[in-house]
Order: sequence, then C-alpha cells, then structure tokens
Amino acid sequence: SLSLSLCVSCPDSSPSLQVANMYKSDIELFTQTARFWTDTYAQEQSQDEVIGRLVDMGFDAESAAKALNDCNGDESAAVNMLLGM
Repeated sequence: SLSLSLCVSCPDSSPSLQVANMYKSDIELFTQTARFWTDTYAQEQSQDEVIGRLVDMGFDAESAAKALNDCNGDESAAVNMLLGM
C-alpha cells in the first residue's frame, strides 16, 4: 500500500518494488499471485458474514449490525465505532 511504502525505511525492499520485479521477471507468477490475492481478499462478503466476524470479536449481533449499517458496510469503521474510537 502507499502508506506502507512511505513508512518503509529502505525503498529497495518495499512491497511495491517486489511486486514490480515479479511482474517484470515472472509474469505467470505475478498473475497467479494477483489472482490469489483477489480471490482471497477482494471478494464481496455478505453482511451476515461481517456481522458474524464482529460477533466473534465479542460484540452483540444487534450492535454489530447497527454499527455496520451506520458505517455503510465498512467493517473497520464499524469496529472502531463499536470500540468508541
């Protein structure tokens, strides 16, 4: 991510550089890795799944659903709201 890249003290080892090098040196591995990350982390999840994770964190389902709704489905923002942050 951009913020991570800005915080890395050695730009030669930044994640962005590693991704760029993989793209240039092994496009098949790059494509396979990108597909894995997309399938794993960029799929839309149902509201019930997200509420389930919030309940697993110790919040009650009603509060979790309200916070998720108030935060337009943003799970991280909902957690912050539930924590009073």
